[in-house]
Amino acid sequence: MSYRRKVQTLLPDERRPIEERVKLLLKAAGVKGPPTPTQSIVDCAQMVHVGEIDLEDFKESLVQRGLRRLLELADVSQLWRKVKGFFRYDDRVFYVDPTLHPHQKNHHTFHEAYHAIDPAHEIVSEVIHLDTAQTLSPWAKRKMEREANLGASLIRFQVDQLQKEARDLPNSLETVCYFAEKFESSIHGALRHYVEYHGNVCVMLVFNPTADVTMSGEPYYTLRYYLPSPRFESCFESSWPERLYPDDKLFSIVNSALPNQPSCDEIVLADLSGNRVVCVAQGFHNHYDILILVFPKPSTQLRKRLLFRITTDRTNAPTKLAR
Repeated sequence: MSYRRKVQTLLPDERRPIEERVKLLLKAAGVKGPPTPTQSIVDCAQMVHVGEIDLEDFKESLVQRGLRRLLELADVSQLWRKVKGFFRYDDRVFYVDPTLHPHQKNHHTFHEAYHAIDPAHEIVSEVIHLDTAQTLSPWAKRKMEREANLGASLIRFQVDQLQKEARDLPNSLETVCYFAEKFESSIHGALRHYVEYHGNVCVMLVFNPTADVTMSGEPYYTLRYYLPSPRFESCFESSWPERLYPDDKLFSIVNSALPNQPSCDEIVLADLSGNRVVCVAQGFHNHYDILILVFPKPSTQLRKRLLFRITTDRTNAPTKLAR
């Protein structure tokens, strides 16, 4: 068991100013409900979008902005291939890789928008934010990038709007899929925000298949990262195996997860008092990762329920949904 793959999240006191700053941005942009209008956010943050950047122009931009040392440490063409987006404070220009999936492009646009509205980021930015796949990963180590990632999520999900709408809905992956469509998000992004902010006792786990197989031909899975809700951590031990084998209680759920139908089973976890708690474990394959949501089995059914007919394409979002 290991804590090494647990997502690094900001403390409540660190989150508060980010939430307040995003609230002001959403209000100034006239956002009334989901989905968040990307162009309104860009306009309100006073950002200028450029669709394409020439490699030589990019190199010259770094030189002009005093980042010659960065060029000395890395090959520009190699560095450029890793760039997902950047923002320059002096001319308010931002760039997002146009080849990205629409969900990713929106996320990176909101990420750069948060860079643009946080004055503390300008002070330490060396005039330009250069965001690569590494700095944008969920476990990014730099505090500034974690703040921008959180800011992007809060812009997309309009701070507490998802929580308000989720209060009377069942704790489930189907609910997460519903919000992914409503907020025009990936299911991965919606699940992460749901676990971080909803307040339920739940944990999110993200697995990847490996190239290895068992003697019987079954795959192994590695844990990419996990994210427990604050309430989950107050009730359960929050650590998970880094590799998942066929004899593990979660294996069948992960192994049977499909893009168009969340898998579902029950597992038993021990709480911090040693009591055995029956939990629901649901899995969803988004074509890249296998997402797992685990939460205590409810003792009663909520009166308000959602019925889903989920179909997916390369957008990883449900295209049909009925209430």
